[in-house]
Amino acid sequence: MEMLTMICEKLWIVMMLAAFFICLAKGWLRKGFYITREQKEENEYREKLEKEKKRQEILNKSKMSCRMEK
Repeated sequence: MEMLTMICEKLWIVMMLAAFFICLAKGWLRKGFYITREQKEENEYREKLEKEKKRQEILNKSKMSCRMEK
């Protein structure tokens, strides 16, 4: 019985570690941990581009509304 308990404990630990690394690899932990510095830099760059794109869309919409009013 003790042997079965020990095997189950080890299996549980391995499964939790596997789940963590799968989430990490798929990018589900975006604000969390990174395997490499390149992943972190790439993620920060991507977020910066998304913010810039949203800002440009807002500016374009406001320009269009100003033109429509004239």
